[in-house]
Amino acid sequence: MLKIVNQTIVFLIELIMIGTFAYFGYQIGNSIFAKYALAISLPILAIILWGYWAAPKSVHRIMMPYLALFRLSLFLLASYLLYRCGQNKFAIILAIFSLSTQIASIILEGNE
Repeated sequence: MLKIVNQTIVFLIELIMIGTFAYFGYQIGNSIFAKYALAISLPILAIILWGYWAAPKSVHRIMMPYLALFRLSLFLLASYLLYRCGQNKFAIILAIFSLSTQIASIILEGNE
């Protein structure tokens, strides 16, 4: 039961991470073209990396605990980008949830 709850929260954090990359890309763009190009390309890059190394059905999926470290690094990058955009409280909340879910992932999924 705890494993399912943790995996659900990780999935929600993954969606927030993708949205954060789009938000950050839009915020740092200088022109309207750059805003949309970055808002589209940064999430696509994150999705490609996630799909290659962290997706459950990926042939190249990283094993625990390295999977948790990979996910944590992307989640903390999203937290940092939120901080850079001035969303300090949300960045801290995201970082705390990211760290706690990945510690739980190592404990709950470590023997798979």
